[in-house]
Amino acid sequence: MPLPPPQNQLDTPPPITATPFLIIGAGMAGLTLACLLAETGKAVTVISKTASWAETAVETNSAYAQGGMAVCLPTQNPRGDSFPQHQADTLSASGGFANPQAVETLLAQAPALVATLQRWGVVFDTTPTGELAFTQEAAHQTRRVIHAGGDATGKHLVAGLLAYAKTLPTLQFSSELHLISLLPSATPNTVAGGIFFNEVSQTVEPIFAQQTILATGGLAGLFTHTTNPAYTTGEGFAIAQQAGCTLKDMAFIQFHPTAFYFKGQVKFLVSEALRGEGGILRNQQGEAFAKRYHPAGDLAPRDVVSRMIYQELHQSNPPATHVWLDMTHLPADFLKARFPTIYQKALAFGIDLTLAPLPVAPAAHYTMGGIETQPNGKTGVANLWAIGECACTGLHGANRLASNSLLECGAMALEAFKTLALLPNTQTPSPYWHDEQAGYLTADSSQSEAIRVLQTALKQLMWEQVGVVRTVAGLTQANIQLKYWLQEATEAQWQQVLPEGLTYYYQLKVAKTVVEQALALQQSVGSHYLSG
Repeated sequence: MPLPPPQNQLDTPPPITATPFLIIGAGMAGLTLACLLAETGKAVTVISKTASWAETAVETNSAYAQGGMAVCLPTQNPRGDSFPQHQADTLSASGGFANPQAVETLLAQAPALVATLQRWGVVFDTTPTGELAFTQEAAHQTRRVIHAGGDATGKHLVAGLLAYAKTLPTLQFSSELHLISLLPSATPNTVAGGIFFNEVSQTVEPIFAQQTILATGGLAGLFTHTTNPAYTTGEGFAIAQQAGCTLKDMAFIQFHPTAFYFKGQVKFLVSEALRGEGGILRNQQGEAFAKRYHPAGDLAPRDVVSRMIYQELHQSNPPATHVWLDMTHLPADFLKARFPTIYQKALAFGIDLTLAPLPVAPAAHYTMGGIETQPNGKTGVANLWAIGECACTGLHGANRLASNSLLECGAMALEAFKTLALLPNTQTPSPYWHDEQAGYLTADSSQSEAIRVLQTALKQLMWEQVGVVRTVAGLTQANIQLKYWLQEATEAQWQQVLPEGLTYYYQLKVAKTVVEQALALQQSVGSHYLSG
């Protein structure tokens, strides 16, 4: 039965919660910018929809990053590196779609970013002589990836940022708040904060802000097989689009070549750094196959490696579910020390990577496109910014160079800070508030279960028709299906059921944008590969 329409809307706002800077998202991008602003004495509010701030590490996609952070540090890298070389590798991996200006601007922030993180207490892994330890990943010409905790870089970065953030008195945290829309201003094309569903009180609450910054992450959770947490399904993109932002390059979804595959499911990410340290991909016959597809073999760009694995899987008779990543020829002590997280996770599934190869397969991993922004995160909507994976500066083009993601998060935060720190303290833009709560209902258990079934079908459609290898026929079929599901969701008024119904509605909107932009591309480029 359709839900009742919204009640009469009121122009009188509820009690005001206001902040000069509202940062929505608590991953590396959001926390870095929050710390930069707060340590200058500016009042900042950071919102997370998942975690309790009492924890030592917040639940965010950034915390799942394993391999490290790509940084050009010519004075600290004993093997030598240069900004032009890092730029060249980034542009080459991008399929020619990267924006050279964004590449130059953001990669140049690496030294300042590393120094800032170290000043805040983040500890990176070092060599026995005390120098930063660098590793190599696919499509890098040299070893320029620094890491922390071996293969737990994201976890260490987020924990370090959170620990420092808690020392800053003007930084306020709010958790279990689910963004449902941006708060429009009485001035056209201007944002005045956000509207949130409070998971604890089950109420709808506005937060007014002078400047609103989206750091809401990507959409890889829209696929059946993904390295991302389940909640990473792209609602931030739909909410920004609804507010007037442009979504760019949404067809470019990166599929990580090696996710641990066990009994029909992807269980966790297996860092590219394993191949950087000498890991070998082998097919079901035990053959090392990568060199047959690309001169760089196992260290070819990610999109190429994902497709070569896809080919090996589908050439098998019957089709295979996974290939193998073999590390057994490397010293056991080295593997345990360098990859402690992956070693322990694999061991939990009965596989000792020092003695046996790991079963791996591609999985949706990263969104190269997103909310169109300048390198500093400025969008086309006044007082609205986007940083990190939800933003599209053009840094990644059609395929992201390995470990440029954490760099982008921090570099965009540094670039945004340069502008935001200079803004004068002004009154919050006059919000155009309605009694939003009157038109929403909270989902009951039966509705929640029905929505989960619909979301499972959506993920399967995206995996089958918008995956590693695509066809025009498959994309067309997906577009028709998504149009039907959107119409069905609108008629059922799922967008008024909080939080699950509105989340599903936004997921459909984002998925349709991905498919439409993929259909508009007439040729294969980077991660968008058309077959037939």
